[in-house]
Amino acid sequence: MNKLKLLKKIDLPRLMVEAILIFASVYAAFILEDRRSKNFERQIFNDKLQAHLKIIRYDSINYEQRLGISNTTVNNGMKRSLRQQEYALELLKFESPDSLLKVYHLQKNNDLFWWVIQSSLASQHEFEELGKEYSHLIIKDSTLHWMRQYNYHTFVLKKFATDTDQLLSDLEDFGYENYFVLSDNDKRKDILNYVNHPNYYNTILKHIQYINMLHELKVSYDEDFPKIKAAILAEIEAQSDLL
Repeated sequence: MNKLKLLKKIDLPRLMVEAILIFASVYAAFILEDRRSKNFERQIFNDKLQAHLKIIRYDSINYEQRLGISNTTVNNGMKRSLRQQEYALELLKFESPDSLLKVYHLQKNNDLFWWVIQSSLASQHEFEELGKEYSHLIIKDSTLHWMRQYNYHTFVLKKFATDTDQLLSDLEDFGYENYFVLSDNDKRKDILNYVNHPNYYNTILKHIQYINMLHELKVSYDEDFPKIKAAILAEIEAQSDLL
């Protein structure tokens, strides 16, 4: 009986209204905090996209300077190096001491090879992790596709650039370890044996092929670069509209 009297004294409608208001305020606070969190995350994503856009622009300039047709020191050095290597292959075919010595001194005087220097050719910064971490925030359908395409180009270019430079490193090591050449203590007999070894001719031939392949890869990159750039710019603009 006392319980019934107590229930009559409680204003149930009022309690219901207060409960709804409390729930609404808590839910609103949760929504607001969630929105703030997403906006903060979106801002970070937008900032990283802009930073990477600068990187791909830098990469594009670097590719052109090293492998394009621009008149730069590194590009002219690469082209001159290729001409010297083709000349060296012709000299090696004669197998005469004079021709072999000419090739050797081209290398020793740093007139035969021009290193690609892959660390400055291809950026270490990639979109792969960025695309994975913020994929839920990406707005444009094409963004992820072109981010992946950029990753592909940089991976392949870097791989070929690394392998190209490694050929030269391996050739030098081969000379040091087997003939003690490329030093002030080199001897004519060792020089001739080193340069006349099949590994020497094959390395130069392969190096030329790798450089030519890098030029072809650079052309492919150039075809996609405007699309990559446009896609990232469009994504940045779309992200900015929501912030």
